[in-house]
Amino acid sequence: MPAIEVDAASQEQSAKLRTILYAQTRLLDGLIHHLTLPETKAGSPEVIRVAPLMLQALGISVHSALKLCVGRDMAIRDAYGIARSATELAVNIAYIAAGGSDVARRADRHAMQKTYRDMTRRGEIGGLQFTITRDQIPRVEEMPGLPEALAEFTGKKGQELTDWTPVSISGRIKEVRGISETAGIYLAGAVSSIYRHSSELLHGTYFGVIHFWRGNSAPATSREAFDERWEEHFLSIFNGLFFSVGGVITLYAQMFAVPEIGAAQQQLVAATEEWVEQRASR
Repeated sequence: MPAIEVDAASQEQSAKLRTILYAQTRLLDGLIHHLTLPETKAGSPEVIRVAPLMLQALGISVHSALKLCVGRDMAIRDAYGIARSATELAVNIAYIAAGGSDVARRADRHAMQKTYRDMTRRGEIGGLQFTITRDQIPRVEEMPGLPEALAEFTGKKGQELTDWTPVSISGRIKEVRGISETAGIYLAGAVSSIYRHSSELLHGTYFGVIHFWRGNSAPATSREAFDERWEEHFLSIFNGLFFSVGGVITLYAQMFAVPEIGAAQQQLVAATEEWVEQRASR
């Protein structure tokens, strides 16, 4: 199906929301800059070391999703997966800040042992055995902290423990709420708006396919009908991204003493509320 021609008012409405998401990525840039300043003292040094790359990754995901939402076409389907990934990334970023040094160090140890394990992979898929290995692999003892990290993420039966934390995503958000109620509410809103349907799309289920085409109504068999579905999809993706990034910005602005970035996020909230009011009056 080609890109759908829609009226200028509808194009302008969706453009406003894309502008808001882009503005959030600039606020993420501001947080990264602040965290990497030598004089930044607030917060845990371990969090400051881990967080910037994760914040950058979150911004990249928003930019990627925006590229898929410029034209009113079927490319928006793949934006669901990006929004889902960004939502869980945002929860992790916030949870690491809320948990402080202990949680940040755990994330670091998980990354260390995962990187080492990726040098040699053996397994079975569909009855087929496979082995993937690098030519040169350093000894475990040559890498400080690796023996302990491997032990931490190995089960009693010798299997790899793949989850970086045993705390559920709901539990992580609860920890964030203990620091900032607003940030926790943002993240909960993001998960509730994007998680269910994006999971079905990512897992390639039939439900995911038919949801994309018809949602809770009739299949989109015309350009006009698909345009309505596109708007529904875009709003779901926008909510997932906006609340995810908003939760991170709100929490970090509070914890790392950057009130101007927190105030800028509130301005974006006001702009979003204005958009909702204008849409309701159309």
